[in-house]
Amino acid sequence: MRPLQSLTLVEHLIGFGVAAALYLLSFQFVVLIAQPIQNLMEHTGLLYGSLIFLPHGVRILIVWLYGWWGALYLIPIALLTYGPGDRGVAMTLKSIALAIAGVGATVLGFLVAKHLGVLSFSRSSNSVSWKGLFFVGAIAAGFNACFHWLLLPNPISGDMSAIFVGDILGLTVMMFGLMLAFKTLRAAGRLIK
Repeated sequence: MRPLQSLTLVEHLIGFGVAAALYLLSFQFVVLIAQPIQNLMEHTGLLYGSLIFLPHGVRILIVWLYGWWGALYLIPIALLTYGPGDRGVAMTLKSIALAIAGVGATVLGFLVAKHLGVLSFSRSSNSVSWKGLFFVGAIAAGFNACFHWLLLPNPISGDMSAIFVGDILGLTVMMFGLMLAFKTLRAAGRLIK
């Protein structure tokens, strides 16, 4: 496996394109499918947060795949998805801060895991430490919920819990999808040989 520092411009553009496409698709899933289903369940009482937040899983997997470059790929698309909109300057600044905080929480999750010896940015082999990735995702979800609590006006503890749970469930769904993709690719490789 080549070190990430030696990627060509085309490889960086492909990495950015993959990150942007997955992040946008995952946000569309939340907006078009997860949130309407969640809104049907009136007893949740949540003002903010999604119970299945796939973008968190995308952030973890992109930063795992591309290291520091992955975080840089994600920031522009995160700013676009959290976007300015027409909510006024104060909310726009909070949206920008939340977009950066989500990516920052992911980087912090990897830094803590690296410090604890669980997982690092640099993948040294083709094997995947699913437990390590989940550990990183859980740490990052905790940081993300804390950042939301600090940045949102009048945070509600139930909403912060929903952010944490939504991040974990989103990560679980994305990791399960990646496991199935790897298994399918391995099976296809055996069939080709």
